[in-house]
Amino acid sequence: MAEQQKFQIVSAGKVLRDKAVGEVLTALAERFAITTQQARKLFLKGWVIKDQLSPAEVIQYRTQLQQIGLKIEVHPAGKFDNRALLARVQFAQKRQARKVGRENTGAAHVVGGSVVGANVVREKVSSTANAGSSRSPSAQEPKKPLQIPPVSPVSDTAVSLKQVSVSVAASDLNAGDNANQSAPPSPQNTAIRKQLSALFTGEQGVSSTLAKTLSSGNIRLMLAMPAAALVPLLMALVALATVYQAATALWKIPTAVLQGTSMAGALVGTGLSLLVLAFFAAMFWLPYYRAGYGATKTTLRLEKNTAPGLFQMLELLSDKVQVPVPQGVRVHRGAETEVLPNNFLSHMRGEFTLSIGLSSVVTLNGGDNLALIARALGYYQTRCSRLATWLLVVPAKRLQSLQEALENGQSILSDNSASGVTAPLRKVMAACGLVVVPVVERLQAIHYAASRQLGRVLAERADSVAACLVGSEGFSAFVSRWHQLSHAELVTGEINREAQLVGKCLADFPAAVNWLYHNLDKETRASIELAMEDTADLWQLAEPADIARVYKVEDRKLASLLQRTDFNFTRLFADFQSLSARVSRLDVDDHCRAVENQLLMSASKETEEAQRILVAFFNRIVPADLLPLQLPISEDLQRLDLQRTVDWLRSRLIELQDQEQRLASLQVQGAKMQLGAGLIRVNFEVTPADYCLGGIARGAIDESIRDNHTRLQDCMQQRGQIISMFYQRILHAVEGMTASGQRDCQVALERLTAYEYLREPLVAVGRYGDLISVAIDRLPVDKIPQPLLQKYVTLALQQCEILSVAVRNGAAELGVDLADRLDLFNEARERLVAEGQRDPLTRLQAVELHCKNLVVLVMESYHQCLAGLLQVCLAEEQRRNIRPLRLAGAL
Repeated sequence: MAEQQKFQIVSAGKVLRDKAVGEVLTALAERFAITTQQARKLFLKGWVIKDQLSPAEVIQYRTQLQQIGLKIEVHPAGKFDNRALLARVQFAQKRQARKVGRENTGAAHVVGGSVVGANVVREKVSSTANAGSSRSPSAQEPKKPLQIPPVSPVSDTAVSLKQVSVSVAASDLNAGDNANQSAPPSPQNTAIRKQLSALFTGEQGVSSTLAKTLSSGNIRLMLAMPAAALVPLLMALVALATVYQAATALWKIPTAVLQGTSMAGALVGTGLSLLVLAFFAAMFWLPYYRAGYGATKTTLRLEKNTAPGLFQMLELLSDKVQVPVPQGVRVHRGAETEVLPNNFLSHMRGEFTLSIGLSSVVTLNGGDNLALIARALGYYQTRCSRLATWLLVVPAKRLQSLQEALENGQSILSDNSASGVTAPLRKVMAACGLVVVPVVERLQAIHYAASRQLGRVLAERADSVAACLVGSEGFSAFVSRWHQLSHAELVTGEINREAQLVGKCLADFPAAVNWLYHNLDKETRASIELAMEDTADLWQLAEPADIARVYKVEDRKLASLLQRTDFNFTRLFADFQSLSARVSRLDVDDHCRAVENQLLMSASKETEEAQRILVAFFNRIVPADLLPLQLPISEDLQRLDLQRTVDWLRSRLIELQDQEQRLASLQVQGAKMQLGAGLIRVNFEVTPADYCLGGIARGAIDESIRDNHTRLQDCMQQRGQIISMFYQRILHAVEGMTASGQRDCQVALERLTAYEYLREPLVAVGRYGDLISVAIDRLPVDKIPQPLLQKYVTLALQQCEILSVAVRNGAAELGVDLADRLDLFNEARERLVAEGQRDPLTRLQAVELHCKNLVVLVMESYHQCLAGLLQVCLAEEQRRNIRPLRLAGAL
């Protein structure tokens, strides 16, 4: 109940516009009888001022703090905790103290013939590199094209990398992959190498420091490798024991011949033994050794004439930090930079391929990209490190693949047709695989515990190699940007995946990651910074480092080999934009249509402006459906003037928020009940509680559905009484306008009335969208019959068609633009109706997104129309000095 719910008041970290910070600080100290230092904590965003408050107490405290001038936020009790905020502040202070301590003891560094402080130089480089990532998202245009930000030149003495790329491309256009390995370098290549060498310093101290660090790590590697080899040796012994037992069983046949015993008994015994051994091998160690550990993403081979400067840079990087030169380079659209080994022998010989993510190339500066490449190659510097890396990574990936195969019922027979004599055997193997899963999990735990020390040593070596390019001073900022890049790539990948389900995809995936990276808000960046404290996965070599490893690198005090880090890495490629577009089409279905990035990544200016107006008018509690254009039923409420209407709404904001949440919960419960009832009708065994049902009997099902419907109607009635006051607020504001203003508002109200014909189709599409969403959640648990899924998919698409027809019929009042935008969904809907080759989960996801996107499209058009009217009403309220409806989330 709303009367029983408790709340907490949290500082928003800001003051009202007409208040000075000093005045508010003094007033807070006097009002709460605390010191000024203690009052400063109240300016921390997220600081809990008071917890466990009733709605009446919230209003009381909110009024007092508003008079003082402090902005606050109201949240459910217990959502925020001051201990977490204090820990974050102490962590930031500790990092700042460490940085200041290193700056005070920084050594002199020679740059361009003049002696300056090394820390000062690196601070300038770091500030230049972070200039693009520290921009505020609000200062950029939402529809801004996704372009690579301009990068300043490397130095006056360094030749443009773009010129280097063009010149090398002209010379290597007809050259093979191994031409430069067998032929002596041409004078032109020598000049290009000299130009690229200008990016690096001429100092030799860094190489000696790195060599000392690596040599000390070799002993630690040798000491840690025996423990990491425990699980691989165990699996090898199991395989050898199986082969030995098979040979022993076969030897019984010639033994029976020589001894003259029963041949039939020997054949039967040998056959049974071989069947048991074959079954054990097929269940356990054969899938383990069949599991690959190479690339998990589709990549594109990079030829030398495609990225001439990159191959020259890899050779130069090998000379500087003693990392091996990869035999080949492949690119993908993601952000990971890693090495792709082939097999154990080629792994030990150093024959591997480097995989580079173009998202990191276009997003990070040149120094960061070189650090990522050097770090990936740093795991394979020597035979000892290559063997250690194999012992660390390969068993873990094989065990993980084995576990996933067993859990999904896959076996060595899964590649065959589902029909035939092997079908019963596959079912038996799938059932037995679930029994073996706990054994595999135990082996994983043993391997993780035994190889953890080896992973730490390898990670320290790789981090040291990367630090040689960005410096120990700049390693923390480099890791922070690395974490932000991983977050941007993850979010962009999810957006692209959802777009593919409706027949669309990003035209330039790396550019989309770059755009999202530079438009992360401050809160997200702060959360990512805090997440750096979590321990990194040592068995995922491409995962960003954690803060503990950052501290270790900073303690080594490695200097940077680069004079500048803020050069543009894309200039090492001959035609980066076309390459990025080609890579973006990898792993994309042929039917998906590439669309402009901003159409999927950002909202239009009109949509964002409409949302801003709706948030201001509805106090952040924007109704999820259409605004009812009717006055409240109560005559007492109808007699309230504009100011008292606003005051009444202010007192019901928390209740309205509760009703909105309750309505959403009841709608989801209704979808679960509908799906559960459908499953029971087709005699499918379900757990009634999973579908919010009171039982499987017909009477229990009807009673549950009827009870949910009653509660839903009651919630909508209480919610409608509050929302109708917003309509009364609009009418009171229109009454005080001029005649021309009233006429414009009347036209807007008539257009809003036209949307009422879409209310029922919108509700129906939303309801079936919720039902499909529930089916997606239950599909991995309950094998829902395919005919029932097809029935709901058909009904959902029919409701979408009804909504589209209603929009087309009302195009004259609603606007032709909305009807034209909905027509774009017809092709996707026709494909969803005709498609039968997709697996059930993928098709359900596509239908769910289709329903939700259709509703969102109509609601965006409605909100833009409504915002035009509300903007005029807000201006009229301000003109009449009406006390505004203060935000419940932030005063």
